[in-house]
Amino acid sequence: MTGIFIAVVGRSGVGKDSILEGAKTRLDATKFYFPQRFITRPAEAGGENHIFLTPEDFRLRRKENGFALHWEAHGLCYGLGEDVTGKVEQGLHVIANISRTKISEASLKFNFLRIIEITASPESIADRLSNRDRETEIQQQSRRRRQLKTDWSEGLPVAPVNNDGLLSVGIDKFVAVVNEDFVVTE
Repeated sequence: MTGIFIAVVGRSGVGKDSILEGAKTRLDATKFYFPQRFITRPAEAGGENHIFLTPEDFRLRRKENGFALHWEAHGLCYGLGEDVTGKVEQGLHVIANISRTKISEASLKFNFLRIIEITASPESIADRLSNRDRETEIQQQSRRRRQLKTDWSEGLPVAPVNNDGLLSVGIDKFVAVVNEDFVVTE
């Protein structure tokens, strides 16, 4: 049985990584896989638990086809390891934070793709970007102003999860969507 690739998308500051971290503890690890992303942001810069690669190491890994998906955003390079493909083929449901510009590519790579879009109010986003102490004020403004591009075709299901308010409520909503809407029962 082939697993489902569940693409988690949303603006910077909506709480994608926090929701995924919380969902990891609530979803069955024998059915769900949450890959670490490779990012050219040093680990000590904060944020999600990721695998740091220098820009040169990232380019080399990309050249050697070491990524299932990769993209650039906000002056950084992001990637999901090629092991993700094998996990889906083994029947695991892979849940990953990816760029919305990679949805079409993901839909070609994975037979079963679902999209969950995390949303939050502009006020919540501004507060979260400010409180995470990872970017300068100018970088935060750039993230808030960034025009989001989508590349998925009509017909792909998109489930919205609003993450205004308590993180625990956002995690509850996310887990409910995964459990109710996206898991193929056996």
